[in-house]
Amino acid sequence: MASFRKMPVLFMPLAAVLVFLFIGATDATCAAGYKDCDNNYKSNRCEVNILTDVKNCGNCGVKCPTYPYAVSACKAGKCVFTCKAGWKDCNNKWSDGCETDVGKDVHNCGGCGKQCKNVPYASAKCSNYKCMYTCHAGWKNCNNDWTDGCETDVGKDSNNCGGCGSKCNSLIPYASSKCSNCKCEYTCKAGWKDCNKDMKDGCETDVGKDVNNCGSCGSKCNALVPYTSAKCNNYKCEYTCKAGWKDCNKDMKDGCETDVGKDVNNCGSCGTKCNALVPYTSAKCNNYKCEYTCKSGWKDCNKDMKDGCETDVGKDINNCGSCGTKCNLDVPYAYTKCNNYKCEYTCKAGWKNCNNDMKDGCETDVGKDVNNCGSCGTKCNLNVPYASTKCNNHKCEYTCNAGWENCNNDMKDGCETDVGSDVNNCGGCGMKCKDVPYATAACSASKCEYTCEPGWANCNGDWEDGCETDISSDVNNCGDCANVCPEPKIWGGEAKCSDGTCEEKWCIKGWKYSDEKKCCVEDWWPFSSGDGDK
Repeated sequence: MASFRKMPVLFMPLAAVLVFLFIGATDATCAAGYKDCDNNYKSNRCEVNILTDVKNCGNCGVKCPTYPYAVSACKAGKCVFTCKAGWKDCNNKWSDGCETDVGKDVHNCGGCGKQCKNVPYASAKCSNYKCMYTCHAGWKNCNNDWTDGCETDVGKDSNNCGGCGSKCNSLIPYASSKCSNCKCEYTCKAGWKDCNKDMKDGCETDVGKDVNNCGSCGSKCNALVPYTSAKCNNYKCEYTCKAGWKDCNKDMKDGCETDVGKDVNNCGSCGTKCNALVPYTSAKCNNYKCEYTCKSGWKDCNKDMKDGCETDVGKDINNCGSCGTKCNLDVPYAYTKCNNYKCEYTCKAGWKNCNNDMKDGCETDVGKDVNNCGSCGTKCNLNVPYASTKCNNHKCEYTCNAGWENCNNDMKDGCETDVGSDVNNCGGCGMKCKDVPYATAACSASKCEYTCEPGWANCNGDWEDGCETDISSDVNNCGDCANVCPEPKIWGGEAKCSDGTCEEKWCIKGWKYSDEKKCCVEDWWPFSSGDGDK
């Protein structure tokens, strides 16, 4: 002992460590921020960092919850939540997580509370975290200032007619200008017309003198009464017949009105009519002879004019739009028809052409496709908690995973209830485990289980009355069900159960055993049974 006291101070810490290693650490204390959560200190010491572990945050077993569109973390022993990119918790309620898409929400565009303004004659939307504005039909933002919105009525403004900066020309010859219905309109002055439909040279035609536009545009003197010598005088044509033309109505008010080289009622001569009864044809007179042309939508595909133009190319799938043009009858999941001279393909019930390519037909089964459920582009949510997703009969359906149910009838948080362990929803929603006497209820594997309190037992096997038997005093169930205390070996003796143990010192009824007397005494004896006068 004296030599130990003389040991140099330098070696004393080493000695303490050796003592610790040989004796063992019994009441170890974890370093700050760490815990022995598995109660196995000798094996792995203080294995959990409760400052950063999301499953043991701040203390053992404290798990950080998860929320929609949010990332959970444990910092300095507290659960903290961070919204995923493009999402914010604008209602300050973590129960629904980061509920707001600030990349699209016009009320929270780019951040919570950043609402897109209402500006005149424009509609607002949020795109890629910024407010965007689209002018209403007929209005434009010509001053590039959104504070007054789409301030310019391009349907009427002659300086911005149909578009910003598009000015109507006020210098058009022989015309006055205005903006109407987004277009510049020019009105010719009296006696003048824009016959070439080109306002660059204005109202260029004097219809009081022009034989090609006499009285109005296109009113050609020599076109109305072919083969005449004509002139325009004071807006009226004056005619003299030329060869090939006849005055068949015997009225020179319309001049030599009949071109007997073209008139089907006067073909070659006055009164000679072409046949108008050839099926689906129109007749004409050409070079003084009758000719027949198929009516619109009809063709002579069999090259036989005896039955006229027999083929309706507006509807015939074998001759759609023209003779010999056949529509494809083998487009997958589609009906084929010829409509208005074009082949049309209509998807069969339950199928859609979602890739807009008829080469593979109506390729998408919108009755089952989770990415196109009911219609193209309608995607079912594949991230509903504890649920599987499918498209059934054109609608998104969500089925809870085994052991989970949607007890709040709100699929926003999915199948939120673990019916395998929840005593209020054990085995199904609303199936609450009963409160029974002298027992504690628990839900395990979707079934209610009960554990008797100390000193009580369910000896009749019926949980309706709970743990009905007091096994601490019942002589027929002493310490355990059906453990019957033996009958006394003396006449008139009485069996007793005390604290779950059968007494073997029998006395007759009304007497008790006295340790002091080492015999049975009357029950008025002041000392309790078994205590004597200790």
